[in-house]
Amino acid sequence: MPRESVQVTGIPIDPVFADAANIGVLRPKHAVADGLPLILVLCGGFGVGPIEYLLGGLLAAVRGAQIVVVAGKNEKLRASLEQLAHGALLPTRVIGFTQEMHEWMALADICVTKPGGLTTSEALACGLPLVVANAIPGQETRNATFLYESGAGISGENPYTLGPRVAQLLASPARLEAMKRAARALARPHAALDIATELARLAAPSPPATRRPRSS
Repeated sequence: MPRESVQVTGIPIDPVFADAANIGVLRPKHAVADGLPLILVLCGGFGVGPIEYLLGGLLAAVRGAQIVVVAGKNEKLRASLEQLAHGALLPTRVIGFTQEMHEWMALADICVTKPGGLTTSEALACGLPLVVANAIPGQETRNATFLYESGAGISGENPYTLGPRVAQLLASPARLEAMKRAARALARPHAALDIATELARLAAPSPPATRRPRSS
């Protein structure tokens, strides 16, 4: 394709991820404690990957925070994670599939997740730093490299060092804030609208050609 014919828009996401969130309303709605940073752990829609190891690492190393794990539709995983969360030193909650991901991302300070294209795009739109775990070789590992090089993510691929790395990040507010700025700089929150606008432009009928008057 000719370069001038290519429009780079980003992945289209639901516009709600670009909306300004009212944190004062969302905290009581989701029973999220004020004054404690929130670590959001995502397992994908079907709850895949060694999430038990990741959660165990976080619970062993992190203090002064709260954790919410989204187990998706995997009820077996959810039950296993709830056992880990029971009696944990950190406030830890496990939920299933949710249609309020934009609200959870708005509330979170850090997101531990595999770097799928859609999840990454949604998190960046919320200015949410990513701790990358369980990347699928290929597209997701390239996404991870892009996040590292841009300053919007860190590696959490090793479950034995994940907890200490997250604890270190929470202990450095300046670095965490810089990662949030980097995430926002990468975001394409209006990609869906940009694509629709471009399609409408392409579909619009061309104006009739202006006929030049004939000379006598």
